[in-house]
Amino acid sequence: MDKTEALKILHSELIKLRRKSYDEMTAVIGKTMIYESIGPTGIQYQIDVQVFWDDPRQPEGNLRVLASIDDGGFISFIKPLTMDFIMSPNGDFIGE
Repeated sequence: MDKTEALKILHSELIKLRRKSYDEMTAVIGKTMIYESIGPTGIQYQIDVQVFWDDPRQPEGNLRVLASIDDGGFISFIKPLTMDFIMSPNGDFIGE
């Protein structure tokens, strides 16, 4: 896997997700969204996105959006590339 290329693709996907509202994101809690993307080098990547409560004891609180990317190779089982962000109920991003 081309890590630089994969991280650029994953970052681009997170930018799209950050444009969604809190309500849109809560609607997909517990569901895994799967996308495919082909990088400039021709490598096919799979992007998995999960949304869940950042603190399960506080539903209706902050959301954590976790995305991972891999090319189906062996390394993806050991150490997938991931990025995440936390969104507050008012749409702000936590820790930035």
